[in-house]
Amino acid sequence: MKATFVPLALVLALAPLSGSAADCPKATAVEKLSKNAAHKPVAPFDLKALTKAKATKSAFGLTVFVTNADFDVKAAAARLDTSPVKGKGQVSLAITFMNASKPVVAGEYAMRANVWDPMNVRGDLGFGKDDGTPVVYGLGLKSGKATLVEVTDKRVCGTFDVVGQDGPFKGSFVATVVK
Repeated sequence: MKATFVPLALVLALAPLSGSAADCPKATAVEKLSKNAAHKPVAPFDLKALTKAKATKSAFGLTVFVTNADFDVKAAAARLDTSPVKGKGQVSLAITFMNASKPVVAGEYAMRANVWDPMNVRGDLGFGKDDGTPVVYGLGLKSGKATLVEVTDKRVCGTFDVVGQDGPFKGSFVATVVK
């Protein structure tokens, strides 16, 4: 039997990033959150309070919610055009990882022109006004990347450093997967 030589660099380029728990961020944290003037009725947001992270799979892919509130994550992922939070000061940053018709895996995701392209990411920001009215904004991501370091049935972790039409969003997450 003749052996076939495949350069290691080619194998690494074709394989998704494989992460481990040791590579995961230590905690959920948001370093930057756009200061869009439309957020003014409910701003400023306390970034230090955005420490909760939960994730769930939906028809869109895998959605990670970084938030300071409690809500039904599965229902929120099914309706990304509706804010899951309603109270003043409540924030929900939804980061959705999509991989065309393939499973979402560890690796680097970028903004793509077609949302159904492989290794694609999108983002949505939800918050509540003084009167309890929920507001949601599609972030219209233009550049940057989001990385899934680890993806298991129980937990996902990673980072995001993206820029939308209203500015930057940057942080990390360690999220429990809700089934």
